[in-house]
Amino acid sequence: MSDEEQKRKQLFAALKGYFERYQGKIDREATGQTQKEKSEAIDQTLSDSPEAACEKAKLEGLTSILRGKKLQHEENQSDRDYSAGGFYSEKSEAIYLFADQTFRYEKRTFSSVSGGGLSLPSESKRTAEGNWAVEMVAGEPHLVLRKDESVIESWRTSDGGVGVQYLNGVRWNRYKM
Repeated sequence: MSDEEQKRKQLFAALKGYFERYQGKIDREATGQTQKEKSEAIDQTLSDSPEAACEKAKLEGLTSILRGKKLQHEENQSDRDYSAGGFYSEKSEAIYLFADQTFRYEKRTFSSVSGGGLSLPSESKRTAEGNWAVEMVAGEPHLVLRKDESVIESWRTSDGGVGVQYLNGVRWNRYKM
């Protein structure tokens, strides 16, 4: 399946889910109305702005996918030279996206340079907590992390299928919490 077909399928699934949720909302809120009146309310919403409905469906779909998940990404590098000197680096990041739309972000980096019998290690850890949302930024969905109303991180995001989430084009593992 081509990327274009996969995107079309994801968009269709997001729109379908949005319409089903919207139909449920109409059914709950419009008690006493006929089915025709309910259908007209849905038609009016769609005719007002199909682009906005499509964007909203995409955002709601991604939010639903990410709610209650842990995203994790790790990478490492190493290099040795002929004199037994070398370099090693690793970075790990984890984002816990709770169902109440709060988050915990953990980033750890470690590096070590060695040569001539000496070794210089360095490690740093960073954590942050706040609120998360999936929002449109420059026409594309972004995972946005905020602390005290200020954006601390923002990544372009897309669903990569079962257990995979892309943040700025980089593959992250996605786990249920």
